[in-house]
Amino acid sequence: MHASIARLPMPGELLIASRALPRLGELLACLSPEVELRLLEGEADPLPPIAAALAIDALEALHLVGIGAPGELCITDAPAIDAEVARGLRPAASRRLEINLWASRVGAGVRGRHFLQVLAESTCARILASDGDVGGPDAGASWDLGLAARPRASTPFARPGRDALRLPFAQALPMEPVRT
Repeated sequence: MHASIARLPMPGELLIASRALPRLGELLACLSPEVELRLLEGEADPLPPIAAALAIDALEALHLVGIGAPGELCITDAPAIDAEVARGLRPAASRRLEINLWASRVGAGVRGRHFLQVLAESTCARILASDGDVGGPDAGASWDLGLAARPRASTPFARPGRDALRLPFAQALPMEPVRT
């Protein structure tokens, strides 16, 4: 008896990488069995699988493995994912999603921090990345993703009200209750 695909459990963790990534086989040999793997070929656009992953409500961790530079991530030979591209991503279905960028120096410098914040804002996910080299200590690198970005809390006031109002600073003002 075959189970319906709709009834199969969705992954809690998903890893997206290029099949052409150097030494990928060694890395995948150590992949946790709980992590679902999606390998991309050649110039395949990584955005559709990333968008599909963001739509999975049960997803808790999305691991993106690639080649990094400050403020950008290359998963395949397709154009890099940068802040401009990240703005086009939709919010994740899961409010507890963490996106791990396993690529060297993605979060480095002002450009890197900006990319991480834009990615966090557009996906509503917590983003983890590194400003150094990612890899083992024998290679002079680290698997510690020491940089984090999270989406900012929303502001409950519309822009015209925010622009026109200045809240008092360090003054004891008589307060009158607002009647609604």
